[in-house]
Amino acid sequence: MQSTMTSFDITAIVDELEERLKGAKVINIYHLPDSNTLFLRLRLSGRTELLVLQAARRICCTDYALTMPEMPSQFAVELRGELTGGILWGISQLGFDRIVSIRLQVGQTDLELLVELLPRGNILLTKNGIIERAMFRRVMRDRRISRGEVYKPPPSNTIHPEALSAGDITPLLSSGEKIGQVIARRLGYGPPYSDEICIRAGLRPDDVAVQGTDEKLEQILESVRLVYRMSKDHSSPRLYRDSTGQLSGFSAFELMAHSGDSSKEYKTMNQLVDDYFVEFDAAEKRMRIEEARRVEEERGSRAEERLRKTAEEMLERAKMLREDGKAIFGHLSDINELIDAARKGREARPFEEVELIEILKGRERAVKIKVSERILELPLNVDASKTASSLFQEAKKLEEDYGIVSKRVDGQRQMTKAVEEVVMPERRAQKAWFENFRWFISSDNILVVCGKDASSNEMLVRKYAKPNNPIFHSDVKGAPFVLIQSNFETTPQETMDEAAQMAASHTTWAWQLGYASLDVFWVNASQLTKTPPSGEYLSRGAFMVRGKKNYFRGTQLGLAIAFMIADGNVRVVSAPVGAISNKTTAYVRIVPGTTERKRLAAEIKARLTELVPEGERESIKAMRLEEILAALPAKGGKMLR
Repeated sequence: MQSTMTSFDITAIVDELEERLKGAKVINIYHLPDSNTLFLRLRLSGRTELLVLQAARRICCTDYALTMPEMPSQFAVELRGELTGGILWGISQLGFDRIVSIRLQVGQTDLELLVELLPRGNILLTKNGIIERAMFRRVMRDRRISRGEVYKPPPSNTIHPEALSAGDITPLLSSGEKIGQVIARRLGYGPPYSDEICIRAGLRPDDVAVQGTDEKLEQILESVRLVYRMSKDHSSPRLYRDSTGQLSGFSAFELMAHSGDSSKEYKTMNQLVDDYFVEFDAAEKRMRIEEARRVEEERGSRAEERLRKTAEEMLERAKMLREDGKAIFGHLSDINELIDAARKGREARPFEEVELIEILKGRERAVKIKVSERILELPLNVDASKTASSLFQEAKKLEEDYGIVSKRVDGQRQMTKAVEEVVMPERRAQKAWFENFRWFISSDNILVVCGKDASSNEMLVRKYAKPNNPIFHSDVKGAPFVLIQSNFETTPQETMDEAAQMAASHTTWAWQLGYASLDVFWVNASQLTKTPPSGEYLSRGAFMVRGKKNYFRGTQLGLAIAFMIADGNVRVVSAPVGAISNKTTAYVRIVPGTTERKRLAAEIKARLTELVPEGERESIKAMRLEEILAALPAKGGKMLR
């Protein structure tokens, strides 16, 4: 499996990333030290992106729901202090190396985040070419990675395909290496593209490199340039699997070198890289777990064998002790007489089956005798019957211990560690465009969308409004634009009334100052323009109105709040009462007031928990107050009972 991005892959993805992320604002940074991965959470155009920077491996935006660490690492804390609030304005590749440059502007300061996708990968922050922060501080023969040092890229033999010449290739063709290895290692083009270059040049990667004709050199040069152009174009990115269905690699275009594998085509290089490495990481983790399990099983097997051997030795010892005891009891009187003679120093008479071998001298005198072909040592100061009894007792204890150890053997056999299940992260649900705004479905089942701030107002009008869509607004500062996604000529009056109330209720000043009602107007989207009168300037989110304004006088300020549950997910809905009352009876009404926002959100949650059916209450209790707060207008309010 391919474990990292090549220079060709980086060429393919950087343009995509720059187009997707240019102008994005850095809102948070996370760091996973175990995988050398940095995550930049970015916001732009009403959406958020998560940019993955994994040293020595990949760079891409991810659409998967990944769990971020609760406590930031020191590196994350440092980068948050440097980059939060910064604007990303460029992403590029350094030459043709596996190094990506991310250029950011924080205030008036230009910074560069460098991602080294090399074997000893690193992520560094530089200012004017000087290292400010680094994931890894290192001192090497050819460069130092430390704060205050001038950043120097690692030495590279990689020549940009567009700058490659016959003179660069000719000295390498007499090395005696395989031609595929020459292109991969000496030119730095790496597999799988090195094999592809060979194949498209009419060569076999395993052929030995030898000096060739000018025609062969030109074929190699043209093949390198072709592969580069196809990578840069990346019109058909591919993910490959072998005959067993396992990942085998990926590329920016369809490779002849992978003709034996099945492939899946992607629309973008980013999506391909995202999918590939999420699955690759899971497979790698599964392999580590399997290896740990194998080691544990081997260790358990050795422990089981030791226990089994110990148990067998106990049982064998107990058997011998019992046989010794039986032999003593079978010749008890003869043995006692022999022991008595030995203790008193007289010669014992001969016995038919008991023979004195030796009197053992020492601190505790004993006698060695032969009984029924068994050699026994018996103490001289203890009656033989007591010695036999102690042998039986010791045998019994060993048999009991044998039972305990045998159970441990069985337990050890069953004690294979449960393999941790590797769960692939789920792809984040793709939001509909209107979910980046405030929105509701009117009582006539028509989508109504409300801007949140100047930026979203601008986007709502410029990007999503059709010329004949009604748009509501007011002449009071802090008023949102409210878009009805229908033709003004066919929009029912009730939907118009609800859109007017949404526009009035989310007019910040009016709500904060406790207005009971407000005049709002509507116009066709085609009546709005960003061209101001001569000498005037329109700020972001502001538009000029051409033609007649259609006023809704005395529109009441007030909204209904409810919880809607669909597919097991709970969503806070904030809309005019008419748009909610026909969908649920479990809602509360709010109007301008003096109750502080957090307290108001808590009151709403408590009241709705009482109103919803009992089976839904646990879901409501689990709802975070932040989600309710996001649905409230302005700074405070009052809940009507």
